Amino acid sequence: MEVGSYAVFLIVLVYGPSTNIDLDPEFF
Repeated sequence: MEVGSYAVFLIVLVYGPSTNIDLDPEFF
């Protein structure tokens, strides 16, 4: 797993539930 993808994954875990970010498969 690339570091960039890992960072995005962590951001989604932390901020996803609170900001309701729509996940874009292209980032993964």
